[in-house]
Amino acid sequence: MGQQPPPGWEGQPAGPPQQPYPGQQGPGQPAPGQYPPQQPYPGQQPYPGQYPPQQPYPGQQPYPGQGGQPPGGQPPGAGWPGGPPPPSDGDDRNYGPIFIAVGVLAVLAVVAAAILIPRLNSDEVALGPGEIFLEPAAEIGPEPFAERFMAAPPPTQLAQTAQTDDSKIEAPAGVQVASNNGAEPGLYGGTRDNAACDPQQIVDFLRANPDKAAAWVGALNSDPALRWSGGSTLTTGDIPAYVAELTPLILRSDTRVTNHGYRSGAPTPRQSVLQAGTAVLVDAYGTPRVRCACGNPLIPPRAVTTTPTYIGRVWPGFSPTTVVIIQQSVTIINVFVCVNVIDDTEFVRPVGTAGEEDTDPDDGPGGDDPPEIELPPDVELGTGDVQVTLLWSTGSDLDLHVIDPSGDEVSFSNSTVPSGGELDRDEIPGCDETSGHAENVFWPTDGAPSGTYQAFVRPFSSCDGTDAYTLEVRVNGQLVDSQSGTLTGDDSPSITFTVP
Repeated sequence: MGQQPPPGWEGQPAGPPQQPYPGQQGPGQPAPGQYPPQQPYPGQQPYPGQYPPQQPYPGQQPYPGQGGQPPGGQPPGAGWPGGPPPPSDGDDRNYGPIFIAVGVLAVLAVVAAAILIPRLNSDEVALGPGEIFLEPAAEIGPEPFAERFMAAPPPTQLAQTAQTDDSKIEAPAGVQVASNNGAEPGLYGGTRDNAACDPQQIVDFLRANPDKAAAWVGALNSDPALRWSGGSTLTTGDIPAYVAELTPLILRSDTRVTNHGYRSGAPTPRQSVLQAGTAVLVDAYGTPRVRCACGNPLIPPRAVTTTPTYIGRVWPGFSPTTVVIIQQSVTIINVFVCVNVIDDTEFVRPVGTAGEEDTDPDDGPGGDDPPEIELPPDVELGTGDVQVTLLWSTGSDLDLHVIDPSGDEVSFSNSTVPSGGELDRDEIPGCDETSGHAENVFWPTDGAPSGTYQAFVRPFSSCDGTDAYTLEVRVNGQLVDSQSGTLTGDDSPSITFTVP
C-alpha cells in the first residue's frame, strides 16, 4: 500500500475532463456543470407549489432565528437575507423595482442551491465536476443493471451501516489517493470455501436481458486496459467465457472505481467509492470488473478535474484520506492471497474459482520461501524495459525461455529476436558445481514492444532429477513477479506478464 498514483490523480496533474452523462445536455436540459431540476426524495411529498425545504449541510447553521425554512405565514423568501419585504402595512411607496431585483436574486439563489445540493434518489444520480458518489455495500445503488440484490449480505465486520441522510464531504487539499497493485496479498477478502456472489447468476441475468448485456459489454470495452484470455475486447457472446475467468472476492478498503448504471438502453458511468465489504468479481490482473450486488460493470476510476467532493450516504470510518485505487497487475495472477473476513486468517483462492478450491497459503503454488542463491560478484546481467532472470544452485543444465508478443522465443538456441530481446547469459554448469548460476534475457530501455510475454524454465539435463529454481520478472526495473519451485523433468509453470 501507499504507492504513488499515476499522473492525473488528486494532487497530481489533472486527467481528461469527465464526459456528461446521458440526458444531461440538449434542448430543455441544464447547461453543462449544472444539475437537473430538484426532485423530492422517494416517499417525500413537496409542499404545494414548492420543493421541500432544504436542510443545511452538516456543520452549517441555519440563518439566525429560523429553523431552515421560511417563517410561517410569510411569502417564500420573506425574512431571509435578501428576501422580499413583509406584506404592506399601508405604505403606498412603489416597491415594484425592489421586488423585481429581489426576484432575480432569489432565482439565482435557487440555482446556486441546486448546484451545491444535488438531490440523489434510488432511480438516477447526476454528478457535477469533481463529485464522487458514495455507494454503501448493503445497497444496490441508483440505476442498477439488476433491480434486485444478487449477492450475499455484506460482512458486518467491514460494511457498517451508512447514515440515513446524504452528506457532502470535500477532500482536504493535496490529498493523494493510495494505489495498490491488484496482485498484492491481502488486498481482497472473502469467506473461505464460500463466495459472496455466484458468477453464473450474472451470466444468466445478462442472457435473459440482451439490451443490458450489450450495454454491459460496451461499458467494459470503454476501458483500453481490458485484458482477458480472448483478447482486449468483448462481445455479448463472450460473456460466459469472460465471467468464468473472474473471481468473486470482497473489497477490504473503500475503493475508487468507475461504476456503470443502466438507463434507457445505455450504460451511465459515474465516479464512485465502493464501501469496504462490497462483493466484486475480479479479473486475472486484479482489477474489479463487476459489482455483485447489482451486476454493474466496473472499470478503473478516472481522475477528477477539481478538488474531489464525496456526496451520498456516509458510512462510519469513511475518510477521503483512506480511499484507494487498484492498479492492474502487469502479470497474470494465478491465485489471490485473501484475508478471511470472519477470523482474519489468510487463505489462497485460485483465479476463476468461487471457494471450492480454497487452500492454506503454504499449500498453493509458490508457497515455499525462495532459495537463497548467491551469484559470483563478477556476474553482470543486462537490464532494461524487460528483464527475466533464472537462478539456481545445482549442477544441472537449466534453460530460460521467454516468448515475446510476436511469438518469437528467446532461448539458448535463439539468443536474439527481431523485437530486441537477447539472452545475454547462458550457463552450463557441471554436476559438481553447486554455486549460484544464472541465465538472463532482457530488452533494452525503450526497446521492448508492448503486449503479453511468457517466461518459463526447461530442464535440459539434470544431475539428480530435482532442481530448485527461482524465476524473476522485472518491468521498467521493478520486480513484478517471482516464481520458485522444483523441476522434476517437466517445464516450469509459465509466468505471463504484460508491458504497457
